[in-house]
Amino acid sequence: MKVEEGIFSEGGVDYPYVVLRQEYEDRLPNFVGLLSGRLMISDATPAEHRPYIFAHEIICRVTLAGRGRCLKALQIELSRVPEEIKSAYVQFRREFFEGLVRFYADSDCGEFKLELQTSLDFLRTL
Repeated sequence: MKVEEGIFSEGGVDYPYVVLRQEYEDRLPNFVGLLSGRLMISDATPAEHRPYIFAHEIICRVTLAGRGRCLKALQIELSRVPEEIKSAYVQFRREFFEGLVRFYADSDCGEFKLELQTSLDFLRTL
């Protein structure tokens, strides 16, 4: 399942990452996660997008706390994306968040689902 491994740095801290085949979690296209300090991401996610998505995961789940952290992390993430790819990147992230909202629709993660929906609503305005 493993395609690639490496190190991603955010805020002066190094985080190991692994790129896994999309089949690892085929219910969520372009999956991403942070488990026990290790980032993981789908091989279907374009390589040029991965650093910004990794930054989002670290900022949202490690750096920030409290309500609104997902949206704030998304805003920071988008501020780092170069203008020449921003339009395509925003579309990619919009589709990803639409998938996340569907993926967690039946879960009991109320606050998390609100965070996801708020971020998706923001992406739909761009």
